[in-house]
Amino acid sequence: MGASPAKFLFGFLFVSIVLWLIFMFASRLLAWILSRVLGASVGFRVGGWKCLRDVVVKFKKGAVESISVGEIRLSLRQSLVKLGVGFISRDPKLQVLICDLEVVMRVSKKSTQKTKSKKRRTSGRGKWMVLANMARFLSVSVTDLVLKVRRVYLSSYL
Repeated sequence: MGASPAKFLFGFLFVSIVLWLIFMFASRLLAWILSRVLGASVGFRVGGWKCLRDVVVKFKKGAVESISVGEIRLSLRQSLVKLGVGFISRDPKLQVLICDLEVVMRVSKKSTQKTKSKKRRTSGRGKWMVLANMARFLSVSVTDLVLKVRRVYLSSYL
């Protein structure tokens, strides 16, 4: 006995709704984790199944005041890498497209404190190998990057 078109459409609709809810929950959870870990406020709009729009991250401390992104798109691509004589690898690649990235920097405050000498941390080779293996499956493209630094005039402090 085959499935009727009505059952197929109902099942497809049900699976689509469940996947949409999982995506929404995961994006809200990621925003909450970023706000807790980084001490930043995160805001965004969902612009489709694989798209976030108007992403704004405002930091309370640090050199970066805010980061705003016009659009973040995700897609799954096949990378065609020739590995040898006639052998082509078809590894899947997650492509992240970031459009209209704007970074606003804070003005650094001059201080007369002495800088403490920092211990040099040696990162193990294993960490870099794990990062390189993960980067093999990731492609990031950034279009229209703007870096702003706010000017401070001396008269504003007087």
